[in-house]
Amino acid sequence: MCLGTSIISQLSGFILKTDSLHTNKPEYAGHLMSKPAIVIDENKHILDLFELFYSHNIHHIPVVNTGQKLVGIITPKDLLLAFQNIVQ
Repeated sequence: MCLGTSIISQLSGFILKTDSLHTNKPEYAGHLMSKPAIVIDENKHILDLFELFYSHNIHHIPVVNTGQKLVGIITPKDLLLAFQNIVQ
């Protein structure tokens, strides 16, 4: 597991467009999602996101607080905009 990530029970997986179906007859979102969910704590540095996006080949990272509650989702575009704001 990568530094700055945790696996939480409230968020058990994430649907990726590259995932193969986990069942022959998917009927629920849970049948399509990747498990376990890769998340990042809201207090981790934004540079930790690069490793997560790259090493897990994901395009959305759920952000959780210290109580492991979902507080948001970050995409590579969000990260790019953050760096663009720093440079300007």
